[in-house]
This record gives sequence, structure tokens and C-alpha cells, in this order.
Amino acid sequence: MARKHQPTICTQAVKLTLGGALLSGVLAVPAIANASILSHAYKEATTNDKVTVSMVNYYKSAHRWDSDVKYFDENGKFQQDKFGHHTQSEWTQSIGIFYNSGKIKLGDSPVKMNLNLGYSHLFELDSQYPGGMSNWNGGQKLLANKDCVWTGGEKFKGQYKCYGVEGFGKVPMANAKFYWKDGNLTVGDGFFNTGMITTASVDDAVLSSYRGFMVRHKWNNFRFDGAFVTGFMDGLGDKMGNLTTNSNYYDPYPNSYDYLYTGRIDYRAGRDWGYVFSYGEAQDYLRRFHTNVWMNHMITPETKLHLKAQYYYNKAAGDLWHEDVERGVAAFDDHAYLIAYHGELERNAWKLWYGYHTVDAPKSNGKGGFSYGFGGAKGYLNLVTSPGYSSFRSDGGQAHVVGVSYDFRHIGLPSLKLAYRYHWERKPVQHHTTYEIEMGRGEEHVIDVFYRPRSGSMKNLNFLLRSSFFRPDRLYAGLGADRSSDRGDINAIKAIVSYSFQL
Repeated sequence: MARKHQPTICTQAVKLTLGGALLSGVLAVPAIANASILSHAYKEATTNDKVTVSMVNYYKSAHRWDSDVKYFDENGKFQQDKFGHHTQSEWTQSIGIFYNSGKIKLGDSPVKMNLNLGYSHLFELDSQYPGGMSNWNGGQKLLANKDCVWTGGEKFKGQYKCYGVEGFGKVPMANAKFYWKDGNLTVGDGFFNTGMITTASVDDAVLSSYRGFMVRHKWNNFRFDGAFVTGFMDGLGDKMGNLTTNSNYYDPYPNSYDYLYTGRIDYRAGRDWGYVFSYGEAQDYLRRFHTNVWMNHMITPETKLHLKAQYYYNKAAGDLWHEDVERGVAAFDDHAYLIAYHGELERNAWKLWYGYHTVDAPKSNGKGGFSYGFGGAKGYLNLVTSPGYSSFRSDGGQAHVVGVSYDFRHIGLPSLKLAYRYHWERKPVQHHTTYEIEMGRGEEHVIDVFYRPRSGSMKNLNFLLRSSFFRPDRLYAGLGADRSSDRGDINAIKAIVSYSFQL
């Protein structure tokens, strides 16, 4: 018989301290609850509770042409750097500690609850920007900007640039979670992945979180989930704040709105087929809708075919969106949709896939695109056609991808996978001399190396190395004949190592 793990005195102290502090804050009702009830609740909360430590090491860089690299000279004045390719990079280490109490019975009801509290800190290991400057909320976006200044010019014409980056600490999770037979309800601050909102993408070093409530329930083959949200803490932020509209380094001062609600219906007929309907709306700002249908078919016992079709639709929902249009920070004028299809063929260690999507996102200046956030809050979008660096979601654009992956199970390393993807997009672009609309083409080659053990002592280790090579033609990149053809080329690298364990 395996020997049961005995927590160390340090681990027990951490659990008791966190559990006691959180429980006392929630159950501070001495006028109603007697000592025996509180004592029993405390015992349940500190039974089967756990402390999880999560660590993520993240390096991200882009080698690209910078035609507007500015820096401060010794006299404190802006100067223009020489044109050319420069590398911008950020390297970070994040550490998070998350406490989950045991489940507490609520009288004679079938409902139980537990309490959850988490703290994350992001440390800067290194950063590099040409001229020592980066656009506000731009660049590699792993670290928070600091020492930001306006470069001059009239409103919406200048740029908000930052002279440095820094790490930060935050409390992204503090909530109570209620459980019943086939569902749960989370109330407070937490990581809400539901409906049309999400907390993370591959570009985030620290998760975003929301304030509000999130509910999940399962009934037969149906799964229902949704949320009502009144606050948002960005991955780059350290405080829970208001929900906000769009902003960028031309206009870093967004409007705010009071609430966002979203819901999803997910039907799964086992592993054979299923469909999803999702909807979300931000007050007086934006509505988003998504549906998809998928199926799996076993061609042979070793060969599986997977097919999926998706539809996304965004629609302006009030004055706040139209203000964003006037401010020049909206991706489209009134509405946008994206239709996507993809198919995968999997046999043993090999997987082959093809994907396609098309976008309609009209904008008066002809430079519309499909966006998927609710302003600052992160929105849901899941496409195999999304490249490693660029977006390929331009108005009128048609994007494709072909890919192949192989895991090394035949040499005893099923957790190691190598993948290659070739992405390309054709979109209408106004020619720089004739001013006629022509089709430009952008391409991106992406190489991925994954290592994700599913068992053993390294079970919770995840490693990703991604190298992306973006190559647009002259028309796509807006290059005149007098400019070098490689001016639009970008080489990007992402390297992520994450590991989590319980104390």
C-alpha cells in the first residue's frame, strides 16, 4: 500500500492561515451564527483544502522593421532612430499561489460551498525595445508599461509611448463557489471562461479575471454556462476596475460601461457530434453571437476525421460603440461576421488539417477587421486559421491554413509533438499609386514544439516553443517601389515553460 502523503508543518500553516483568513471574512456574522456552527464550518473548510503553486516562464520577441522608433536624447528631446529591422522582446517569470478550501455543507440543503483566494506576481527578467521605447499597450505585452508620455500632435494623431516596463502583483481570485449535483455557481472575482468571454490567450503571461458571478449546469447531453460581469482585471493590470471600451496608443482613454452578460448552450452526442450557441452583450456597446457544429467519424479504428463549421457575428449595441468609431479605435463601423470551416485527419501519431475563414467587417476608411473582445474584456474566438503572430482577420479577407503534426510515441515520447503550419490570407488593398483596389497576400510559416507529459512526476509541466515567419507581399504591406521588399517581414518567437504543484 502506498504511503499517504503527510503535509509538512509549513504547508499546514499556509493552509490554515489562508483558510482561516478567507473563512472568517465570509462568515463574519456573529450576531446570527453561533460558535459551534462556525467551528464546524471551519473544520470542513480546512479538510481536503489545497494550495496550488503555479509558475510560468515566458519569453516573447519580434524582429521587425520599425519606421517610427523614437527615443529620448541626453537633452530630454525626442529623436528618430535609423530605419531598419530591430528586435523587441520581453522575458518574464510569474508565480501564483491559489488556495481552495474544502467544501462546506449549507445546513440540510444539497448545496455545498468552498472559498477560493489567489495571488499572482509577475517578475521582469529582461526586456528590450529599440530606442528604449514602446507603444502603450503594444509591443510584446507581457509586462506593464511605465513612464509613458504623449509624443505630441493633435488629439488622435500623436502616440502614447512608454519608456519602460515593469512587473506587478495582483489578487485575481477571491470568491465563493457553490456546488450542487450537476452544476456550480461562482460569486466574486475569478477566472471566468464562459459564453463569449475568456481569461487567457497564448499572448498572456498572467490571466485576466472578472468580477460578478458565473454559473454552470449539466443536464443529460446539454451543458449550460453563463456569467453576469461588472468588473474586469486585465492580465497586465493589478486592480479590478470598470469594464471599458476600446483604446490604443493613439487614444488611451476609453469609456466605461456598467455590465456585461453572456451565456452558452453546448450539446454533445458523446464524441460523435455536437453544437454550440453562445451570446454576449456589453451594455450600450456591443453584441456578440457564436455558433458551431462539429462531428467525428472513425474511418478505420486507427483513423479519425474531424469536421467543424463556425459562425461569429458582432453588432454595435449603442452609443458607446459609435463613440469608439468616431474616436478611431473601433475595428468596424456597425457589424462584422466571420465564417470558418476546418477538417482534421488523425491517424496514430500523425495529424493533418486544413482550415478556411472569410471576414466581412465594413469600415468607412476601408481598413475594417473582425475584433473579438468586449472592449477591454477578453472575448472568445477559437480558429485553426489564426497564425502565430499576425491576425488575418481583415475585412474582405480570406484566410487559409494547412498543417501537419507528429508526436513521438514510436520512440517512447508521446508527450513530445512537432507541428508545422502554413497560413495565408488574401485581402482587398488600395494600391499606393493607382488607388485601385487589388488583392494583397500575406503568408506566415509557424513551427511549434510541444512537450506535455500526462503522467509521472512531470505531469503538470507544459513547454511550448513557437517560431513564426510573417511574409507579406508589397501590396499587403503597403510598400511602394522605393522601399525594400523585406520591410514587412516579421520573425517572432514565443517560448513558454509552465509548471504547477500542490503544497
